Amino acid sequence: MAQLPTYKKMTPTYEGIAGITDVVIRQENITSQRINKFLDTAKTEFQAKAVEYATDKAVEDAIRNPITAEQLDQAMDTGGNPVESYLKGGTAYNEAITKVVGQQVAGELNIELAQHNINVLEQVRKGELTNSEEMLAKLKEPIQAQIEFFANIDPVMAQSFGSNATANAHVALQNGIKIFKNKEEEKAVANASLTMKQGIDNFSKFLTIYPDSDPKIIQKYKDTVLKTTIDTSLSMTREQEKYSQIFKKALDEQHTLHVAKDASEIYTGFNINEAINDLEKYDNTKIDFNKAYSGNVLTADKQNLAKYYHDMNIEEQKSFKSLLRDELATANSGLAANTTKVKKLLKRGDSYINTFQPVPIETLNEISMLINPDPESQDFVDFQALQKFSANLTTYNKRPYTDLVAENNQNLIDRINTKTSESPEELADMALLNGYVKNIQDGLKIDPTAIVTQRVGDFEPIDLFSENASEQIERRRKTMDTQGPLYGMSKSMYSNFILTNEEVSGFLNQYMKGNGEQKIAMLRVLDNAFGDDSQAAMLQLSEAGLPSSAQMASYFNDATVTEQFVSLETPGKKKELEQALVDNNEDMTIKKIRQDVATEILTFTDSVKSQSGFDNTSVVSYLNSMTEDLSYLVVSEMQRNGNDYDAAVTKVTDLINEGYNVTKDGYYIPTRYNNNRVSQDIIEDKAYSIQENYLLSFDPVPFGSDLEEVTSEQERTKFYQNLERFGMWQNSLDGKGLVFGIELPIAGFTPIQNYKGEKLFLQFDDTSYTLPNSGGMPIEITKNTIQKRRDKILRKGQQGN
Repeated sequence: MAQLPTYKKMTPTYEGIAGITDVVIRQENITSQRINKFLDTAKTEFQAKAVEYATDKAVEDAIRNPITAEQLDQAMDTGGNPVESYLKGGTAYNEAITKVVGQQVAGELNIELAQHNINVLEQVRKGELTNSEEMLAKLKEPIQAQIEFFANIDPVMAQSFGSNATANAHVALQNGIKIFKNKEEEKAVANASLTMKQGIDNFSKFLTIYPDSDPKIIQKYKDTVLKTTIDTSLSMTREQEKYSQIFKKALDEQHTLHVAKDASEIYTGFNINEAINDLEKYDNTKIDFNKAYSGNVLTADKQNLAKYYHDMNIEEQKSFKSLLRDELATANSGLAANTTKVKKLLKRGDSYINTFQPVPIETLNEISMLINPDPESQDFVDFQALQKFSANLTTYNKRPYTDLVAENNQNLIDRINTKTSESPEELADMALLNGYVKNIQDGLKIDPTAIVTQRVGDFEPIDLFSENASEQIERRRKTMDTQGPLYGMSKSMYSNFILTNEEVSGFLNQYMKGNGEQKIAMLRVLDNAFGDDSQAAMLQLSEAGLPSSAQMASYFNDATVTEQFVSLETPGKKKELEQALVDNNEDMTIKKIRQDVATEILTFTDSVKSQSGFDNTSVVSYLNSMTEDLSYLVVSEMQRNGNDYDAAVTKVTDLINEGYNVTKDGYYIPTRYNNNRVSQDIIEDKAYSIQENYLLSFDPVPFGSDLEEVTSEQERTKFYQNLERFGMWQNSLDGKGLVFGIELPIAGFTPIQNYKGEKLFLQFDDTSYTLPNSGGMPIEITKNTIQKRRDKILRKGQQGN
């Protein structure tokens, strides 16, 4: 705190007093008495004004530079007088400033003491101070020190301060005593509540352990519990009578509730009126207790229930009827509720079987505890069958699906032939097996990958964005390669199934939500993770709704082309290109571009349509979407090359014309497959060599035969002749390669099969010199074969011209 300015005496100007310097003592007739009187008056007025000014100055200085709490703390620590530094003037000034600063000290100490009292009360509320003696000692701590400290400043003011501080501490102490009393009552009430709960629990246990005790013994035990609780706990509260009545009522209600529960077990199946009518068959006038009850429901050891009801007053009986009604409702609905729950649990067990998992032992145990073990109950029969089927599920899962179907069909045939009625147990077993087989059949149509992997117990969701995605896919491929034939699927079928429906949906959802960069990254991840299986994965994703632009981008595997195709999926991008076309080319429309693009790639699209059948609407739809995407790429290319339309159309359509090679035989061969270059000549030479020299080595089976035996040699010979004359290669529907077959008049193109049910299928990346699906039989492609193929191509070219 800044120092008070040193007081300086000044000569003030006083109004109403003539200035001494102005007095002219010229008159000789002024006497000595008059002069002395004047001087006395001037002295008195001067002193009065000086004291007044000194006092004002002291107050002003004290206000400008008040004493602080820090100065007080320092003075109290050192034992000094904090006012000494202010005493820089005369007597009047020092006395005045002492009073003013003393008042400031009193104010600071009062604030400190008030906060101390508040803190002490808070300690009482928190339980840190537990009685009034502790609180009084705490309140006295600062008062004596403050009074002694204040006495050094001004003893008179210190006395007044001490009196005020003591009065405030007394008020705080009285408030604390109230808190202590309230806390004692709260504790007593809490202890009483706990003791009452314990008493009720003990009484309830007694009734449970001795449900058929004599009413007199029960009443005696109840009275003992009541008296003990009152003496040891309730008497410590201010409202002993109130809590005693509450406790007594609670004991009576507990007794009544126990009797109602006990009665409900006996009267299960009765309604409330029937139960009450039976309880009322009690005559209290009978001397022999065993003869007092005249009903036929209560056994001898339960007749005390009737006596208990008879001894109640009207209000108690009314309450008892309400309790008994509720207990009977629960008891009577218990069997129905258990039956309902058992049915739900049985359905839950079936859901495990439907996902090819054994029923958890916890579920089976829960059913066992709730079910009515009646051999004639259908629920019990179904439960027995479920237990048995669940125990054998691992064996069922390991059995080839084709064997299961054969066994199930044979069982149906046997049932029809024998015409005997099966027992409920046999019917339940067959129902589970039928459901199991049908579940597999339905699943193979909807989600074959999930069915196969779940059934074999090798299901692990593929995370395409994890570091071990390639390993997960490889394990999935091995599982499908091993299990696929066991489901009667050819390789061309099960090789298309890599992802489950859930995995496909997950990828599509994330892809459609991504921006351009994220989509490009996802397509790159897809290609890298699946490697040689990327074509199969893309086929699954395409069928599930992956945009044609994404499919095209993945096929070309070119960063620039991918970016162009994916950009078309950006909301508003196509409208933006259409507007740019209108702004820069008034005569050009997207419709005209689409027509020109379609013309440029006509050879390819005609090949695709002919290879897949003219009625294949999905293929036509895909080609239309592809043509539209290419048309918008033309507009985008025009923006880059300065609106050179012809150059843009050529560059864009070359993606197709140079990406697919349409052969003279009508099928097409992609220049890339699974991100690798395809050797067109090798594929064409191999296809030609097989058709010319190795068809019979494939052991094809004539159409309409049973795949095991062809009874007519003549039919076989005719079939071979038709193969040589009308057989042809066509692109497989999955786009993976070529399949050999015959164009039939009604059925259209029909692939041939060997005795194993396998098709003659040549995959685009199969450059080995072996006959497909023949166990690795080698084939020879000679220069003569190559020359014959080229001559055939030349002849077809001349015919076309």
